[in-house]
Amino acid sequence: MRQPDFPAFLDRSLTILRVEAPDHHAELASTLGRRGLRCEVDGPTVALRFEGSRHALREPDHREEMFLRTDWTTILDLVDGELSLLEALLEERLWLTGSADAVTRFDEALVCYLGGAIRCPSLPALLAELRVSRLAAAPKPAAEAPQ
Repeated sequence: MRQPDFPAFLDRSLTILRVEAPDHHAELASTLGRRGLRCEVDGPTVALRFEGSRHALREPDHREEMFLRTDWTTILDLVDGELSLLEALLEERLWLTGSADAVTRFDEALVCYLGGAIRCPSLPALLAELRVSRLAAAPKPAAEAPQ
């Protein structure tokens, strides 16, 4: 099985947020707006922008004001509250580039996203699906030779 698809996960989670925590989605849209965030998670890269109250995922055009690179383990640790954004940055588990204003906006957007996510009844199922797909995609240990 292949690695989970970050663009699909991001799209589904933002759609859930829009439906189940609309105030948080609106605040997220206001915080990020059309500035653009290019995200790379374990390889695939996608650009996120908000157009009014709707999110849009596109191929990056490298005009995005922020660039984020991380992996699924770090994302799950952030969602689970086991890691803060600052810890992820200091431990070099997450890289974020952009102006000081853009980085501040990203921090505000992440807090808003996570604050809304914990209020969404459908998000635990999406996260469980993600965890299962990650386990299925993990390399299997080689069988030991009989003794």
